[in-house]
Amino acid sequence: MKENRAKQLLEEAIEELKKGSIIASQKILEDLYENFDRYINQKPINYNITLDNLILLTLGIYYYYDEEMTPKQKFYVTSFILYDVLSSKNLKVQNPYFSYRKTKMYFIFSERLENRITTLAYNGFLMVRERYIVLLEKGRTEGLNIIRSLDQNTVGELAKIVKEINSLKSRKALENYVRQYLANLINV
Repeated sequence: MKENRAKQLLEEAIEELKKGSIIASQKILEDLYENFDRYINQKPINYNITLDNLILLTLGIYYYYDEEMTPKQKFYVTSFILYDVLSSKNLKVQNPYFSYRKTKMYFIFSERLENRITTLAYNGFLMVRERYIVLLEKGRTEGLNIIRSLDQNTVGELAKIVKEINSLKSRKALENYVRQYLANLINV
């Protein structure tokens, strides 16, 4: 079978199933179904930023600002916005398939990132508490390497976003920040 984006996404969906993530696999398959004609003619993507990279980059920037423990709620909001910013810079970022869950604690959530966090914790990159993620030495090193691989303007933009989100103290403030961010995208 000829290599194409459709096959790549099928492989990613199978990988998610093997990790026990039915929801993440479902989101990939829905995307594949809705865009099949386009994906079948598209070459596979060689990602600049994988899901693991996105996690370690997000936590690495928090660590840079002396945040040893990153609240999960802020992590998901931050990674959502960083994903959007990095994608807009013509970087090929693996899609976390974020979802909005109004009544849940983590109103921005990605089943794919949650599964990768578990794997990264198992491999010694980070430690997961009930509501926090702690970057361990191995994860810090990798996160800082990912930060160094990006151009300085991009790093500055990402750091500004992390600083803004980190200053927010409530869920409502986080929700308002996301709303404002999305509204600004529409008005551009």
